[in-house]
Amino acid sequence: MDQQSQNYSVSVSGYAQRHFIKSFAKSYKSKWDETLKALIATAERIDNILLYDRADLLKYGENTKLIKLDFAVSGRKESPKKSGNRCILGVDEKRRTVEVLLVFAKTDLPKNQGETQFIFQTVADKFNNLWEKLS
Repeated sequence: MDQQSQNYSVSVSGYAQRHFIKSFAKSYKSKWDETLKALIATAERIDNILLYDRADLLKYGENTKLIKLDFAVSGRKESPKKSGNRCILGVDEKRRTVEVLLVFAKTDLPKNQGETQFIFQTVADKFNNLWEKLS
């Protein structure tokens, strides 16, 4: 099997669990479980997803990528892009791993900060080892 078609191993950071996923789970109850399973399944095939409009490569370094993935909550009739929901993924191509770093709605962003600035600052502050590989 070639490298492109192999799945990645996916984990969810404790930071994402504590700061973002907890509020999604509270707001969307059982629909959140379905959504998280779908996000993980998508992240397992991140190379394929980058070929489409749903994911944006924000930053990359040697064997490392920072990716923004748009998603919609399961059962809601809205497109992933228009939903305003974002999942930020740290990808280690050498180890074939993906870590869910952040999950947020655009409404969660601080008022004085743009989305990309918020992502970069949070990743630099909370995931310094990854950020150094991207710089």
